[in-house]
Amino acid sequence: MVDFRKSSNIRTILFLNTEVVLHDFWGNDEFWRARRSMRFNENLIERANEFRMDNFNATNLLDAVQRPAKWEDEREYRKAIGGDYVCAHLRRADFLYGRESTTPTLRSASSQIKRIAKMLGIDQVFLASDCTRSELMDLLTYMKRLRVYKYIPPSGVEGQEPLKDGEVAIIDQIICSNARLFIGTYESTFTYRIYEEREILGFHQRTTFNTFCKNEDLSDCEKNSQWPIVY
Repeated sequence: MVDFRKSSNIRTILFLNTEVVLHDFWGNDEFWRARRSMRFNENLIERANEFRMDNFNATNLLDAVQRPAKWEDEREYRKAIGGDYVCAHLRRADFLYGRESTTPTLRSASSQIKRIAKMLGIDQVFLASDCTRSELMDLLTYMKRLRVYKYIPPSGVEGQEPLKDGEVAIIDQIICSNARLFIGTYESTFTYRIYEEREILGFHQRTTFNTFCKNEDLSDCEKNSQWPIVY
C-alpha cells in the first residue's frame, strides 16, 4: 500500500464549487471549450442510443447532429434535426414546495407538451422526470393521445451491474439532447446541462431554450437564461 501522505510527487486539488470559479466567465469561449471537452460515459451513450434506435428509429446520422470523434473537431453548426419525438424534463419532488411559484401542475405541464407536439406534428414524447408512479399515471391519462416513453433500466441482465440513479439520469440527458424539441424546468441544473449538450450538437436555439410555464395558458411565465455556444 502506498502512503500518499509521504509522496512528494502527488498533488491533489479539490474544487468544491467549480461553478463559482466560472461565474465571471460563464458562457464565453473558455467556458465552452471546457464544457465541450466533457463527454458522457461510452457505455451510457450506447444504452441511450439503443433506446433511441429501438423506440424512435433515431441515430446521430439521421438526426444530423454534430458529434465528431474528437471534441476539438467541433465547429459552429446549426443544422441538427433531432429524432421524431419531443423531450420534456419535468422536475417534481422538492420543486413542488421549494419552487411552487414556477413549477406547473401535472395538468398544466401535459397541456403545454400537447401544444408543442401538435405544433410539430409529432405524437411521441420522451419524459425525463422524478415524478412518482401515481404522478406518472396521471400524466399518461392527461396525454392519452400521445405515445409517452420513459427510460426504465433493465433489471437482472446477466453480466451487467444494475444502473445507479445517476447513470439513469445521464441516459435521460442523452435522449433529451437528441430530441426534435426540448422543454425543461425553470432553474433546474439538469435542464441546463441538456441545453448545453444541444448547443454542442448543433440544434437551433428555438428548439432548445424552452421552459415550462406555471400555467397552461402560458401566463406568468418565468424563462431560463440562455447561453448560446461560443467557439
